[in-house]
Amino acid sequence: MIHIESLLYTGSISGTINLWDLDTLQMIRSVKAHQADVLSLAGIGGFAFSGSARGYLKKWDLTSNYYGIKLIVAAGLSARINGRRMLG
Repeated sequence: MIHIESLLYTGSISGTINLWDLDTLQMIRSVKAHQADVLSLAGIGGFAFSGSARGYLKKWDLTSNYYGIKLIVAAGLSARINGRRMLG
């Protein structure tokens, strides 16, 4: 989970990252982030990093105006981890 001001980001077993408004207690966005369970979610600065059960890592921009989360499209941001293959 990532908590920033009145927003809460959560990962789920359906592979989604969900964005919640804590003032209204409503989900305001759901993004299909991975093809497998989202096992980890961490925030650093204006970015989030999500990790899946299949070993993939993705970097997200939390400062975008697109309802608070946008995948950053660049080489090497979706990479195999756990000692497998890294894109660079």
